Amino acid sequence: MGSDTEAAIERAIWVSQRPLLKQGSKGEEVKRLQNLLVDAEGKPARTGETISLDVGAIDGDFGPKTKAAVIKFQNYQKAT
Repeated sequence: MGSDTEAAIERAIWVSQRPLLKQGSKGEEVKRLQNLLVDAEGKPARTGETISLDVGAIDGDFGPKTKAAVIKFQNYQKAT
């Protein structure tokens, strides 16, 4: 097994252990998601494009702005 395969398996295990987050979720995992989305802003994808995401306040509340930012990020990833 190569290092790329091992890293992919480790990421999949890590992701599978995260709670399901959706609009209405609250807590530290939501704050973590909000911070990850903010960190993703302005970073170019393979195409060289950057993305602007507005999660609102980093407050641990998965509200409409966080939901919109997640959807925008997901669509951005599919397009790149």
